[in-house]
Amino acid sequence: MVGKVRKNKSELPPVRLLLLSSRRRCVFSSEFAFTPTTALVSYVPKKNKNVLLMSTKHTAAAEVCESRRDRKLTIILDYNCNKGGVDNLDKVIGTYSCRRMMARWPLVVFYNMIDVSSYNAFVIWRETHPEWLPQKLNKRRVFMEQLGKALVTPLIERRTRLRLLSETFGPRPKLAIGDDSVGAPVPLVRGEKMMPPTPKFKLPLP
Repeated sequence: MVGKVRKNKSELPPVRLLLLSSRRRCVFSSEFAFTPTTALVSYVPKKNKNVLLMSTKHTAAAEVCESRRDRKLTIILDYNCNKGGVDNLDKVIGTYSCRRMMARWPLVVFYNMIDVSSYNAFVIWRETHPEWLPQKLNKRRVFMEQLGKALVTPLIERRTRLRLLSETFGPRPKLAIGDDSVGAPVPLVRGEKMMPPTPKFKLPLP
């Protein structure tokens, strides 16, 4: 994993003041922080400006490309070569997306997982079946339609079977509160009070 890190993140190490500061630092200079699994670098591309990058791939001593005048590190060069993939993925999943406007972040993450997974499935299918619809330009739309139908068809068939069972055996009988034939107590609806059972015989009036 190689990516940028925002400067306002509280997860940065205690030496973040040294990493975040760009004053009195030479242009094209770098400062580092290492853990056993992660490397963090602060690079100064121009005066009074620095960039933070984190990598789990480059965990050893940072390699500087000496042939370049700007002395960019291998971490930065790898990030520049692959950063277009994230932007392109955001672009393609925005074309056909299931996302909705909502404030609950678990659903936002879930919808994004569906979008990314559907596009990954399309790429795998296209590479493993190059003969599939060779003349069509809207392959992804056709694939999404077929994928959606394949996902909902088992659920539709299941609901159809449940409806047929309900029509065959009739609706489930409703149990009345206070019925002697009821072995287990019936859960009450919120706000409802338990009524005493109806007596089987009437008491004589005085």
